[in-house]
Amino acid sequence: MLWSLVACTGVAEPADGSTTTTEHEPSAQATTTTVEPDGLEFRIPTLSEVPPLSDTDLLSPTVSLMGGGSTSQALYNGIEREVASCMQQRGWTYAPILQDESFGDPLTVGEKREFVGEYGYGIFTMPAPTSDPTREAIERNSQYVASLSPQEKEAYRQDYDGAVGEGDAPSEGSCLADAQAATGTMLFDEAAMNEMRELFVGATSTPQASEADEAYSRCMAGLGYDVEVPADVQLMVMEQGSALPRAEAAELELRTAGDDFECQLATRIPWSHAVDLEIVRVLVERYPEYASGLGGSEP
Repeated sequence: MLWSLVACTGVAEPADGSTTTTEHEPSAQATTTTVEPDGLEFRIPTLSEVPPLSDTDLLSPTVSLMGGGSTSQALYNGIEREVASCMQQRGWTYAPILQDESFGDPLTVGEKREFVGEYGYGIFTMPAPTSDPTREAIERNSQYVASLSPQEKEAYRQDYDGAVGEGDAPSEGSCLADAQAATGTMLFDEAAMNEMRELFVGATSTPQASEADEAYSRCMAGLGYDVEVPADVQLMVMEQGSALPRAEAAELELRTAGDDFECQLATRIPWSHAVDLEIVRVLVERYPEYASGLGGSEP
């Protein structure tokens, strides 16, 4: 897929026809990106053009599209249960390796706000688990495989994922491949995911992306932080918190994560949301079978 960048001016216009201005200065110029060979337009807005988000807005429309509207934990657990059923039907024992869904990925701005208020980043604030079902399932599966003969181990791996290398896509006809396909989500469509990645690369390599990052950095500087991107803030919390008693580290995390979220919500999050909507529009036009993943909130 080729990128053709065509500069164009763009100012947000309310319904009454008047124009509005914001405090985000200097402003980058809006860009329309044409995706070849289909000629689909992909418009990258400036920060001054994007509206604020409400608590009901999706935090990331592309994440919702990829996962069919499910959290990553729920999607992963569904796949694991399908794999366990498939392996049992083929004569094997397999314990599904399930993740805790009680701390699922926030899907909306409001869910993210609630999570940040209670757990910050989840570094020093999460309650210590009384047990670890995930590790226990992994150990049960490892013990079972260890009990098999070399020929049985090979057959087991063939049925599980096609005996592919670590990090490779499972082979067609394996339990894992069938379980992933059964989700009907874009996440396991290689062609669609490659196009999404290319769209992201194009969007984040623009002056508009830099403008959003700079506005975020200025917002955090106003609160006393010397950072450029959110990853810097989390690293700072981990480094400083590691030298503190856990209660003090948790207090630092909650305070810092709250500041970080509010600055992101004023800059990076609404800009990324607007870009996401454009990416979703392009992808849904190319892959309409995944539109239902937006839960009826198509752009």
